[in-house]
Amino acid sequence: MKVDLITEFDRFLGLAEEWNAFLNVSGQDLVFLTHEWFSSWWEFLSGNNNLEVLLFKDDQDHMIGIAPLMTDGRSLRFMASHEVTDYCDFIFLQDKKEEFYKSLLRYFRENYLDQTHMEFINIRSSSPTCVLVPEMASKYGFSHSLRETEVTPVLSIPSTYKDYINGLKRKNRHELRRKLRRIEGLDGIKIKKITETRHLLPAIEGFISLHQKSGPEKLAFWTTEGMPDFFRKVVHRFSEKGWVEMDVLFFEDSIISALLSFLYGNEVLFYNVAYDLEYASFSPGFYLFHSSIVEAISRGKSHVDFLRGREKYKYDFGAKECKIYSLILKRGESSE
Repeated sequence: MKVDLITEFDRFLGLAEEWNAFLNVSGQDLVFLTHEWFSSWWEFLSGNNNLEVLLFKDDQDHMIGIAPLMTDGRSLRFMASHEVTDYCDFIFLQDKKEEFYKSLLRYFRENYLDQTHMEFINIRSSSPTCVLVPEMASKYGFSHSLRETEVTPVLSIPSTYKDYINGLKRKNRHELRRKLRRIEGLDGIKIKKITETRHLLPAIEGFISLHQKSGPEKLAFWTTEGMPDFFRKVVHRFSEKGWVEMDVLFFEDSIISALLSFLYGNEVLFYNVAYDLEYASFSPGFYLFHSSIVEAISRGKSHVDFLRGREKYKYDFGAKECKIYSLILKRGESSE
């Protein structure tokens, strides 16, 4: 198997069409693995890291797998960060996965002699990476550590709203209806959905401003170098693909909450929510989540992904945990 190493950003940018076409036929077709996501992340959040994208191809020059990596000289990691990338993984053809992982580990062994630490974050438990790499690691001279680091509550969507409500625990049904009655008691409540690029770009500025006011931690997040520009870029690129929307909740003429969601394949992913602390007692974010779930049912979506975090409200909506893992490889015989 041939390996093509991409280290120049301009060359990486030229892979967009080929990258996404391969992603679509792979078993890892996730919005966080799209070329739009990676290129936006690299442009604004890569810091002093070096690009290290590996393309694995067979003798007929057909793509078998992609490793979206970077290095800082001593470590090798996914082109990702805990703060914004909820899922990451290698990209490969399902029927070639064993061949891909063998070639990947062989390439690691022969080419990354100075990288003593290899860490791959935010891998879903359903990924073959969590099984096959640990199984193969010692054969190629690596020890490994696989540990659970996060969970992502995911809601399976039934075909009707009635089925959804009936599937909730009695306590959660009661709480849902109570919260809906409370906020709907405010005269002048309305939701505006924003999907077009020309409207999303100014809307993201309002979202950032509202999110910053949620507390010191949120303010620190947005003052991270490159963070606002990253969000502007990824929302712009996603909007051109129809992969993003923002639901904005108004009370009279004031914005009291906004929900940024990704739409990819048959899933809706709730990426981030912001709300006015003055209206926190009315649970405006909860109201937007419920509205979006109702719409996901009407659209025939299969899942709503609340993404990382164990916040109680996610389980109140009926979501079930999916585990997220971090995989570390080090040179030396496996101890596991």
